[in-house]
Amino acid sequence: MADHAVFVAIESDGPRWTVKADTLTAGPGHSVDDTVNDAIRAASSRLVHNREVDTDAYTGPSYFMMHSVSSEERARELAAALHAIPPRRPRTAPPHHPSHDRLNTKDHRHKPRSHRRRTQLND
Repeated sequence: MADHAVFVAIESDGPRWTVKADTLTAGPGHSVDDTVNDAIRAASSRLVHNREVDTDAYTGPSYFMMHSVSSEERARELAAALHAIPPRRPRTAPPHHPSHDRLNTKDHRHKPRSHRRRTQLND
């Protein structure tokens, strides 16, 4: 199995087709954004309402399945749409700013001279 790959498949179920997508196969860092998942659920609801898929459609957040798709062509279209689901972007640290450096450094200006050592080399 390829690393970071989302599993997407269509299956013949007699004259009807099933579409499946599993984002868990892409690894722990890959998840579906809440906004994207909401859009998939809304689209799935429309497909159920229009009787393009059965009412037992399962929509995420990491596994998606639609039964009773009428044709292989339509199943491939739906599979391609699920394959194109963008991954959730990982949260990143705020950008580095040079002024933060002085907060993390020790101020050595106030160290008494008596603590400094000089080393002399003898010939």
